[in-house]
Amino acid sequence: MQEFSSHVSPSTLTEDVSYDDIAGTLPDGRVPDVMAEECQLALARVADTLAEHDLTVQDISQMAYMIGDSDNFAPCQRLIVEFLGNATPILTLRLTPSFQRPGQRLALSFMVSR
Repeated sequence: MQEFSSHVSPSTLTEDVSYDDIAGTLPDGRVPDVMAEECQLALARVADTLAEHDLTVQDISQMAYMIGDSDNFAPCQRLIVEFLGNATPILTLRLTPSFQRPGQRLALSFMVSR
């Protein structure tokens, strides 16, 4: 018969924090004409948000990208993969029929666990 230790390691509780609807807009609020530029701006906002909270891309546990049209998404997908590097968050792609801003084609959301 095997004996088990009565010592139990405490589990670490984490707080999940999410950041939603990050758009890739120009400083004046307009959406760029090219989806790749819109994606780059959204990813720059993600990076800025992470930096503001002393986080890095490695802290992202889940990332969702919402797009209105999958036909022009390939360049953005490549940018997202480059942005994430060797980070391995859970990725979700959602087709979204409409966005808050006129002309918007994508939005990013992500979650970090603290």
